[in-house]
Amino acid sequence: MKKSLKFLCVLMAAGIAAGAAGCSNKVPDTEETLEVYCRDAGYGYAWCEALLDAFKQQDWVQQKYPNLQVAFDQNQVASYAESKLKSGAEANTIDLFFATGGYELAGVDSKGNDYLADLTEYVYGQNVPGENVLFIDKVQDSYNTSNLYHDVTATTDKDTYYFVSWADGMDGILYNADILESLGIPVPVTTDEWLASMRKIKDLQGNQEGKYSVGYSILQSNDAPNYVDYMFYIWWAQYEGIDNYLDFFNGIDSGRYSSGIFDQVGRVEALKVLEQAVNKTNDYVNPTSFTDEYLISQTEFLRGKAVYHMNGDWFDNEMREIKEEIKQVNGLDYDIQMMRTPVISSIVTQTPSIQALAKTRGITENAALRLVIEAVDSGADSYEGVTAPDFERIREARSIVHSIGPNHTAFIPSYATGKEVAMDFLRFMATDIANEIYIEATGGATLPFLYNVKEKNPQLYESLSDFQKTRIGYFTDENVGLYVLPSENSFPLVLYGGVMPFTTQNYYITFSMSGNTKMPQNYFDDTKAYWTDARWQDALAKAGIVG
Repeated sequence: MKKSLKFLCVLMAAGIAAGAAGCSNKVPDTEETLEVYCRDAGYGYAWCEALLDAFKQQDWVQQKYPNLQVAFDQNQVASYAESKLKSGAEANTIDLFFATGGYELAGVDSKGNDYLADLTEYVYGQNVPGENVLFIDKVQDSYNTSNLYHDVTATTDKDTYYFVSWADGMDGILYNADILESLGIPVPVTTDEWLASMRKIKDLQGNQEGKYSVGYSILQSNDAPNYVDYMFYIWWAQYEGIDNYLDFFNGIDSGRYSSGIFDQVGRVEALKVLEQAVNKTNDYVNPTSFTDEYLISQTEFLRGKAVYHMNGDWFDNEMREIKEEIKQVNGLDYDIQMMRTPVISSIVTQTPSIQALAKTRGITENAALRLVIEAVDSGADSYEGVTAPDFERIREARSIVHSIGPNHTAFIPSYATGKEVAMDFLRFMATDIANEIYIEATGGATLPFLYNVKEKNPQLYESLSDFQKTRIGYFTDENVGLYVLPSENSFPLVLYGGVMPFTTQNYYITFSMSGNTKMPQNYFDDTKAYWTDARWQDALAKAGIVG
């Protein structure tokens, strides 16, 4: 989803640098004028223009705003929205921003600035237009968690919302279904199976006549290594369980605030999987991953130069034209799908009845784990020989998804003239009508609202790619459920206290370096050593927590 430096330079030369440009079609700054800015980041901006067009056609909108005028602008500059917002009412007439980031803009800053409009009552506390459901209840739960603002200076708890997420942003492992099938490799459901498939693929390098002989399993771009790192959070949450995972970011260990959170071994277990996958010496990663920018890497993946690729629901929108060109010019039309993220195999140490099942059946623990996962995926409520808590632990693990969606933030300036119409537009975005428009405009990406396109609009669902169908199918499967991990920045200890899983990030880059000697345990030990009692108490204080 990153854009090339060359393109950014063109924008700079054209005077569209942060804070330098206004809306492309100037209109009067009135209460019946809606000026919107949308950052073009992976999802494009056609969806926003289409929603604005539909918004203007709604009867209730025409009745409330008979003289409504709309202006729209977009660019790819990450810092544009924040710079424009901070320029104040005299320099900025934009009423609604669709941007990325900006959590630090919420509330009142140290200089007394209050930049953002409070959306709690008029957006989150109101019904979705034409639907008998509150906006807050139609948002998927974890996105509400991510967008909830915590005022560390407040003496009483108050739920305040300044942001609305404008993308589901769910990511995971994409795979070439045709290549896997040709090699006789079933879709992995455990991390041991995933790693074993990569070993097999590597062993076949150069000796598969008429079949996949490239020998590389993973292909990632040079400018988006964090797509791989996202997997770490999923495997960590799977191993520890969602409650323990959330306790980490809340600073809770054994029911109390404690730096003991850094003893969570799930962090190390997750890094072990990541390290084995991308370690330079294993040679599973296509070496062009270290040199090519994102469009080139994603194009090469579509050409079959690797079997696995970490990406998200924006992939189809970014690659739509290129995929068609590859099909027309090269005759390649691989079946690209998204898998449920494999369950971390070491979870069996947390589910003793599955270990016992393996002994009883005379099979490996990983094979026993697969049996339980298959039962979960099929909609079963239990598996013979496995306790109910252990079975639910695997169901929970299977439901966990990472998302960059909470980082896609829609917000309204506190000083906006068109504040009310901007809030009405945000409420409109939650409607079924808006969800369908967004899906169609983005080629299958979805908004973070409770809307099942497969059930409500089968025709639209059938028009989507296999990749989007499998992704939507997984994430709307009531048998397994869905838990989207909240944004780390929604936790005061992260946003204000600087608490992170490890003191060093960018795991993919570290593990994939030539001659790298930093291993998962080093990450663990370094982090433990860093968090002295003094630093921990300081982090609690900055987060407004009395330890």
